[in-house]
Amino acid sequence: MATYYISPIGNDSTGAGTSVSPWQTLSKAFSSSTTNDTILYDSANGNNSWVTQGITSFRNISSYGGGTAILDGGTTTNMWYGSFAVTNVQFQNYVGTVAFLINDTNGIETFTNCKFV
Repeated sequence: MATYYISPIGNDSTGAGTSVSPWQTLSKAFSSSTTNDTILYDSANGNNSWVTQGITSFRNISSYGGGTAILDGGTTTNMWYGSFAVTNVQFQNYVGTVAFLINDTNGIETFTNCKFV
């Protein structure tokens, strides 16, 4: 179980997914992490995009930096499906009918201290 970091000021090409060299996007973190890994999202440096993502094995997603991380959907339909636990994250500007979908019988989705705006 590894821990990876993302930040709106990170870089998917040159970042290492560490606290001093974070990736920029959730897509990069999801594709580079594996089952039961933790993805920490920087709450101190602005919003990040909320993109459609299929999470094929369980991930923990939480904020770091002392605040609530904000994922902004913009004006497109976005959906997450699979298994994950999200803590201290604000989801905003979602467009669509289903934001989160459990796509198998083993799917688990939990939200702790999250906001949906």
